[in-house]
Amino acid sequence: MRKRRLNHETDTGLFADISFLLLIFFMIVTTFHKTYQLEMVLPPLVDNPRSGKIAKDRLLKIFLNEKSQLLVDNEVFDLDPTLDLSAALDRITKQKKQGMVSIHMMPTSSYADYIQLIDCLKRSKNKLKDLKAQAIYQADFAALETQNQQAINQQISFSISEKEIQ
Repeated sequence: MRKRRLNHETDTGLFADISFLLLIFFMIVTTFHKTYQLEMVLPPLVDNPRSGKIAKDRLLKIFLNEKSQLLVDNEVFDLDPTLDLSAALDRITKQKKQGMVSIHMMPTSSYADYIQLIDCLKRSKNKLKDLKAQAIYQADFAALETQNQQAINQQISFSISEKEIQ
């Protein structure tokens, strides 16, 4: 007695029919909305735009080369974990407007040196916060109330700009 061979082939024409019916179904039940428009409030047009120049007393330029050296306020420093830039940061944060730290890097500067420079700026900022807290409140910055910490943070604010020298 021979075993009957079962036919395992599937008619693929049915798949095209079913997918066409599903496509029609979803087209009918879907509601199409108008495109969403993002409304923007633009600043008013100014006849005399201000120049993009920053006053020298609010600007701290730092140049980083491939030898892990910094040029800050016409002084050369070796980039190391003990470097303190709090005096330079104090100079730019004493102004009424926010200070700016401009970092200029050589294309051959290492990323590790850049990270070390950012860490140095953070340490110097924290040291400056402690010095201001001692001068004003005779206490460490961490021991101050939140309101007093915010007041010191507002006094010591600056933005950082980065640029690669070509």
